[in-house]
Order: sequence, then C-alpha cells, then structure tokens
Amino acid sequence: MSPLRLVELALAGFAGGAVFVVVVVFLALKFNYKQLRTAYSHIPQDGRFYQAWALLGGALGASYLVAMPLLDASGVKDPWYGLIMIAIGLVLFVPMVFFLRRRAR
Repeated sequence: MSPLRLVELALAGFAGGAVFVVVVVFLALKFNYKQLRTAYSHIPQDGRFYQAWALLGGALGASYLVAMPLLDASGVKDPWYGLIMIAIGLVLFVPMVFFLRRRAR
C-alpha cells in the first residue's frame, strides 16, 4: 500500500469520523438516550464540546482506517489485532475524559 493511499484513508477517516461522532452525540443528547442528557447536564454543551467530539471522532476514524491495512500487511493475528485496536481507542479517549472533567468544574 502506497503512502499516498494511507494519506487518503486518513483524510477520509477523519472527515467521516468527525461528522459521524458529532451527529451521534448530538442525537443521543437530544433524545436523552440512556439518560445521557442527565449525565452531561453539568457540562456546557457549546461549540467547544462538539468540537472536541468532532476531533475525537476524526482521530478515531483516521487512526483506525490507517491501522487496519498496516496491521493486515504486517501479519498481526487475531488476539493482538484486537488489542492494538482497543489500545488505539483508549489512547484517544483518555484526553477526552480529561477534557470533560475539566469542563465540568
């Protein structure tokens, strides 16, 4: 896989993930899915809130779309493949948790 193709995947993943995550978070809060509106009531839901979710979704989309072909090409097998993908998600979600905690104060 060429480096240009990986850049294309990263850009597509960033754009798709950013839009998808913001829409899902907005709709979940709007319809109070599983009491999320109640849980996030102490956090101001302004532009920075949705911008942070967009950046998180974009980073997740880009990193997952780039990681999948690289892991396939390197020959990583099933249990490690899943653990690496989970680790990528954790590395990206931890700063979001800190952001939400800081905004709640």
